[in-house]
Order: sequence, then C-alpha cells, then structure tokens
Amino acid sequence: MNLRIYKHSFYKKMFLYITILVLVIILTLSFVFYFNFENVGLKMQYEANKNILSEISYSATYLDDTARNTAAYIYSNTDYSVLRYGRYTSSEDAYQVITGLEALAIQSSNVHSIYIYNREINTFYSTWWRFYSSSDDFIDSDIVDTIKNNKIPGGEIFTSTPLLRKIPVDFDNSPDKTYMNVLTYIMADYSLDGKEILSAIIINLSSQYLDGLINTLNTKGALTGGDTVIINSSGYVIASSNPGTAFSDLKAKTYVSKILNSKAKNGCFIDTADGRKVVVTYVASDVLDWKFVNITPYDQIFKDINKMKTNLYILCVAIVVFGFLMSYFLSKYLYHPINSMLGKVQQLSDVKMEKTKNELDFLTDIFTETLEKTRNMQSVSYENYIIKRTDFLRGLLIDESVDRAETEEVFGKYKINLNMGGNFLLCNFSIDHYASFSQNLTVEDQKLFRFAICNVAGELAQKYFRNECFELDDKNIMLLMEADNSEPDTRKSNVLDIVGEIQDWCHANLNISLSAALHIEPVNLADLSESCRFTLQLSRYRLVYGYKCLLLPEVIFRLKSNAFEHPIHLEQKLDEALNNGKLGDSTEAYGRIIEYITDYSYETINSYVLYLSYLIIKKFNDLEARGYEKITFDSNRYISEIITLETLNEINERVVNLFSAITDTIENKRFKKKSSMVEKVKYIIETEYMDKCLCQDAVANRLHISRDYLGKMFREAYSKSFADYLTEVRLQKAVEYMDNSRMSITGILDEIGWENKNYFYTTFKLKYGITTSQYRNMNTNNL
Repeated sequence: MNLRIYKHSFYKKMFLYITILVLVIILTLSFVFYFNFENVGLKMQYEANKNILSEISYSATYLDDTARNTAAYIYSNTDYSVLRYGRYTSSEDAYQVITGLEALAIQSSNVHSIYIYNREINTFYSTWWRFYSSSDDFIDSDIVDTIKNNKIPGGEIFTSTPLLRKIPVDFDNSPDKTYMNVLTYIMADYSLDGKEILSAIIINLSSQYLDGLINTLNTKGALTGGDTVIINSSGYVIASSNPGTAFSDLKAKTYVSKILNSKAKNGCFIDTADGRKVVVTYVASDVLDWKFVNITPYDQIFKDINKMKTNLYILCVAIVVFGFLMSYFLSKYLYHPINSMLGKVQQLSDVKMEKTKNELDFLTDIFTETLEKTRNMQSVSYENYIIKRTDFLRGLLIDESVDRAETEEVFGKYKINLNMGGNFLLCNFSIDHYASFSQNLTVEDQKLFRFAICNVAGELAQKYFRNECFELDDKNIMLLMEADNSEPDTRKSNVLDIVGEIQDWCHANLNISLSAALHIEPVNLADLSESCRFTLQLSRYRLVYGYKCLLLPEVIFRLKSNAFEHPIHLEQKLDEALNNGKLGDSTEAYGRIIEYITDYSYETINSYVLYLSYLIIKKFNDLEARGYEKITFDSNRYISEIITLETLNEINERVVNLFSAITDTIENKRFKKKSSMVEKVKYIIETEYMDKCLCQDAVANRLHISRDYLGKMFREAYSKSFADYLTEVRLQKAVEYMDNSRMSITGILDEIGWENKNYFYTTFKLKYGITTSQYRNMNTNNL
C-alpha cells in the first residue's frame, strides 16, 4: 500500500515529536556536561588548594606555638627574672643572661629577636641590637610606644594573635633606613590597676618564613598556581606569595569580605579581583584568627575545559543532524502500519476519515465506538445473568412452587456455590434506618451499597462456610450458608463471629448499620422456605432489641403464648399522672407498660403501640375540651411516623415528647391559676392593711383555700411569708405618714392597723436601723 500523507497526518506529528525529543535530550546532556565540567574543575581546584592551604595553616600554627613556648619558657625561667624586675643588674650579669637568650633565639630559626622590658629601670634587653638599652634610645621605637603606652589590643597578658609590625634593619639613623616585617608576640605583667606594663617579654618572628613557606608549597603542590595570602580577621596581609602585598590592607576586596563574613571554616567560590574572574579557595585556622587564601585566575583553570566544551558543541551539532535524519526515517517506518490499518478500517467500516482529523483520532473513535457497543452487550448479558441467578435463589427461599427436579441443573447453570444435597443455615440482614437510607441515596447508589454488603458478607463467611449472599428485597439481604460437619456449639460460635464481623465492617466502612436474624438449626433444601419465613419473622424483633442487634430463635421461643391482657392498672396510673401534669410519673408508668408488652409477640407489641397512640391523641382532645391551651399536634402524621419507626427506643422518644407537651400544658394552666390567686392575696394586703383583723386565716377563708396552701403559694411567688409582706406594707405606710404629717405614733398605728406599739418600735428599728424619734428628727426640715 502506498504511503499517503494527510493534511493533519499523524506522521507529521510523529516526525515533529521525535525531532523535539532528540533535541531535548541533546540540549539536556549538553547542559549537564557543561556544568559538570565546571563543577569538576572547581572541585579539583578546591581539593588541591585546600590541602596546600591546610599545610600552610599547620605551619603557621607551629610558628605560633614556637613563639608561645619560647615566651612561656622565658617567663618561667628564674634566670631571666633579673632582666624583667632587677634594679641593679651588673653589665656582666646582664650580658651573660642575654647570651642565653641569643642561644634560645638561634635554636628557633623562626625567631628573629627577643626583647625583655624592665619598667623599673626603663630598659629594653635585646638579642638583636645592643644587649641592653634605655627606652629612649632603643632602636625599635614602635615597640617602645606600644609597651610604654599600653597599646596591646584588649590589654591581654599574652597576645592571642601576633602584632603586624615593621622593624628597622639598619642600625644607623639615616632617613633611607630599610625595614623588615615581623610578627610580634608580647607577654606582659601589668600593675594592679592594669594601666601600666611593669615588664614584658617580646618575641619577634620573621614573616619571611611564612612567605617562603607559601612559595615552596605553592610551587610544589598547586595544580594551577595563583597567588596565596594569609590574612587576619581585619583583612591585613600577614604573608603572601607576592612580596609586594605583605602587611597591606585587603578588606576592601569583595572576595576578602566574603571570606571574613563566612561562617564556614573552608570553601571555594568564583569572584572578581582586579577586573578579572578568579577562583578563590580559603581555609580557616583552628587556632589563629587567620584565613589562608588562594586566588587563581579562572581562565588559567578552565582553558582546557573550554576546549572540551567547544568539542562538545561540535559533537552536539553532528548529533542533531544525525537525529533529524533518524527522526525522518523512523517516523516513516513507524507510520507505515498505521497507514495500512487506516485503509483497512475505512474499507470495513465504510466510514471515510474527515480531512480535519488525524489518523489516530479517527481510529480511536472507530475502536471506542466498537468497544462501547461490545461492552454494552456484555453488560446487559451480565445483568440479566445476575438478575436470573438472584431470582432463582429468592425462589428457593420464598416460592414453594419451584420445581426441585430442575434445581440441580440450575445450580450448575448459575454456578451456585452450594451443595444442593447439604444442610443450610440462614442469616437475614436488615438495613437499619431504612427511611434515611432510601431518602439520602439515589436508587443506583442504594443498589451499589447492597451489592457491597453482599460481597463483603460472602467473603467473610467463606472462611467457615460455602455460601451465597443476595438481596431478598430492598430492605433485606439473605446470607445462605451450607452447614459443615463441625460440632453444633463450634458451628454456632463461627456463625456469630462472622455476623459480628459483617456488622462491624459495614458500620466502619459503609457507615451502614445492619440488624441480623439467625436460623442456626441446619435445614435441608425442602425446608428452606419455612426457615426463611421464620427468619424474616425473627427480624421484626429489631423493634424491641434496637439497631445492630443479633437475633437468635430464642427471642421468639421465650415469648408468652397466653392471650394478651391490657395492663389496666398501669394505664390508669399513666392517665392519672398525665392529668396531674407529672411528667416523671407518666414516663415511669409508660416504661413499665413497654416492659410488660415486650413479653408478647411482634404483632401484639405493634398493635398495642398503635392503641396507646390513639389514647394519647384522645388525651390531647380531652385537654382542649376542658379549656386547656390548644396544643399544635398532627395526629395523622404522628400515626404515620409511629408505623415507620423501626425500634421501640425511637417510639419511646416520640411518646415521651408528647407526654412533655401534655404535662407542660397542664402545668402552665395551673401556674396561671396560682399566679392569679397570689395577685389577689397581694391586692388584699395592699388595700386592707389598716384592718387590724387582716391575717392569713381570714384571707384564706375569703378565697376558699386552706391556710397552708395560701402560705406556700405566696412564699413560692414572693420568697416571703404572708405575715412578713403585711408587716413590710404597714411599715412602708408608717414611714409615709411620718414623712408627710406630724401625726403621733399612736395615731399612725391606728391608721396602719398595728396593735402592739412596743413591737412596732422594735420592728421599725430592725428595719431602718434607727428609732422613730431619730427618723422624725432627721426629716423635720422636710415638713
């Protein structure tokens, strides 16, 4: 077949994609190689220079140890104390001691000279220029200034880092005097106030030792050379491979700033120095505050690597050209089968490809359509198979007209996982809260959940029994198990374990509660229908035992078989409690009624619950007829709800709520009546307080209630007794008379109905804290 390239051909896309892939791979490899070359070069430079700088650091530390050990030896040797503190040391003795110092300096090739300063006689002893000299004449004027003016940084007893100094090489006083660089260590004794140096040991080390060491190691071991310097924490050069930079200040250099600000003990980075790109490697001393730095030109390191990069670029171009050619031929080769298939599909399907589509989209559409049709046919076939299989299993349990002669053939046809000649156990699972289950889920989702329950139940039961689990109806799922030959107790224990696992799994993973009813006595195929009816009847007793219960046949066997008799005395007690508005007594009586009826059959329980519901409805109507406040209550809706509830606990909750509504209505009316009575008593007190015969008994007789009931009712309303309130009103009226008139106390008592004058005085003082006379004197000006 000839290769035909369409306008939107996949061949073009294939060629483009392969070409892009090749380019991406080449560019990625080039990028990786480029940076790897640079990283490898930097790493090699860093490792080589780090080793060299570490050797220099070790030697510098050795130099520092030499100075410190020498100073410590002189300090601890009593022979040299005469130079440090002696006032009257003879020239011969001083010369002899200085000779010992010279020998000590010669032994340490790094030591240029040793001074000892004695403030007491203002003298410097030296191994270098005159063995002793007055401070005023001493050639090293810089150290004289440092010691006499106490310029040792930080006032240290022994300098932690050496001082960078220049000392004269020539002993004459010519203006062209030459100087040499030294590192000076000072061990000083201070006065008690720390302001003056009494004596000092000064060790001068020649920096030429470090310069020579740097050049030797740099020449010996460095891969690429470069400049090597030692700087202190202030950025001053202590030693350098370049003699012209010794003791110069480099802190303005950017690479020096980076090193001084870095917290790392060593490192390597790329920077710019004197207008050119350089690679800087540094190592920090563990003892001194010195940094050992190598600065190497970047080009000097990477000139060979740059050649490798150029060669890599040429190679990449060659690979791109080769990749382009390879993409062309590979795309053509890979496209040939697609082109061939396209022709055959168009011929077989009699569908021509649109010019706006590419070959793969066209083939995909054709194959998808074909597969979808095949899948739909398989799905319909499988669904029909499952429906027929489930109908057959239902028929075994429900339809007694099933032709048993055909059972064996059907068992094989539908691959029933049971031996038709065996004995069987039944377990029915009822979906709890079915109303919520059916309302919150679509029909399809309900099917999926029931299917999941069947699968899980079947898999868990398979541990002990061959089984089939299927939907009996929308609310019930039946697990049919083939009994094994184990002992009855063992078999029962296994069944209970399986049912518990199924209930727990469904609750934890599907958030569905299942109640289970078991027929655990093995039955043969012929008795399955009767066993199924028994199991479904047993399932109804979820009403009594609640959700997620496990019901055994004993539940039915223990029920009373005698005719049901109404618990009249309990019904009367309930009616009396409701009439009296006593919720607690009503609930207790109702609970005892429920306890009584649960000993009877499901039908009896259900009928009595409806009977009790009608009694409650009648009670609402009676209250309304007796003039109580009307309670909003839909009796038809209540009866419908009671019928659909699945457990007595739910029914009890609804009934107790109705009891609460009834008792609240009665109590509200009683409260209003009591409030009206109390208001009458209060009105009588406030209008008839002047009547000396007014008392609790008289008011109770007038209102036709008992004296005690009146007192209790009044105290509950006002938190005080009838007598206390009457006394309070009379005292208040007495105060009003005293405030507004000059009437005598006797006259006032007659007006307010108070008989005992002495008792009045006592009560007044207890109430107001003063006597009546004092009260009148206080209020005289107001009259």
